[in-house]
Amino acid sequence: MPEVSQEGPWIKSRWFDPHEKISPFFHMLFDVDYEIAPRALVGHFHPPATHVVWIEMYDPKAPNEKPRVLRVALAFTPETETTTHWFWAESRNFHQKDAAWDAFATDTSWAIQDQDFYAIEAIEALLQTGSELPEEVRFKADAGIMRARRVMNQIIRQESGQ
Repeated sequence: MPEVSQEGPWIKSRWFDPHEKISPFFHMLFDVDYEIAPRALVGHFHPPATHVVWIEMYDPKAPNEKPRVLRVALAFTPETETTTHWFWAESRNFHQKDAAWDAFATDTSWAIQDQDFYAIEAIEALLQTGSELPEEVRFKADAGIMRARRVMNQIIRQESGQ
């Protein structure tokens, strides 16, 4: 279960697993060779449209050492009623000043973002037809996301005078 806290509208969440089975994708992304390791997923949501998320991968042989960290900052700003500009930046504390790794990280980011774009465009298409969206499935791991959604709904109600 993630730890979730809130200061005003700012939401912070942290999910820590001291014995996570490292997926093949994370083996590649973090350039690690261990099968099980401590790992954290941290997110900070700053309404209305900024989200910073990072992954901390700890070496199981040296868990008190500084972890490998990959950070992604996302910001959104509306362009029209149905289009949005999506900005993101990434940083990492490993393979720095490595052009080949930069290219790999960029290609990987585009592949992930393309999946998100596809999903968002499909949802927007449903909204444009007036179709109802399927009922959401919620998991305990979504506690931070659900808190952020409540904050956003409150901001929308306040701005619309409700």
